[in-house]
Amino acid sequence: MGKINVIHSVNFNVADNAGVPVTGLGDGNFTRQLFNPSDAEVSGSITVTIIELGGGAYRAKFTPNALGSWYINIFHPVHFTQGQSEDFDVTNNTIDDISIAGIVNAIFNEIVDNHVIIGSFGDAIRVIRGLSQGNFRITGTTHNSSGLMTAGTIKIYENDSDTNNQVNAITTLIVTAVANGSDPRVFDDYKVVRP
Repeated sequence: MGKINVIHSVNFNVADNAGVPVTGLGDGNFTRQLFNPSDAEVSGSITVTIIELGGGAYRAKFTPNALGSWYINIFHPVHFTQGQSEDFDVTNNTIDDISIAGIVNAIFNEIVDNHVIIGSFGDAIRVIRGLSQGNFRITGTTHNSSGLMTAGTIKIYENDSDTNNQVNAITTLIVTAVANGSDPRVFDDYKVVRP
């Protein structure tokens, strides 16, 4: 897996028939084929550079400019006829560290403003953030004979401007409360649900 517009590399070793490492081969000594996600051979338009690392070890590098599956094949007509090939899945992934800690950090650093799928993790974070920042309104209330609220609607907003203008609500919650039969100042049941 790799990222678009980031250098990708393939490492390989070259040895003669006796297994002795072949050194001193230059970039021009190798044949290369590079296929983009449209299956077009693009080594003439996308540079594939090959350098010697030492001891018969070499590295080929290229920078993919499109999302999808890329394929590279490198060979030498005498010393490396079997070649080295590699597939790369190129994405626009922004996670640099694919360890568990790296993925967790990427999740916690993700901007959640555009996560609008109801029930998703991002949606839950937006609702929590709206409540914790105080960006909500309680409207449509009804009250019992003691003046206590028995029903209403809570709308949660992204920011104070949306709250003041009552636009772009993140979600709506329905509030119901049932007072104690013998004392209307005490609630036996208080419920907030997301329809």
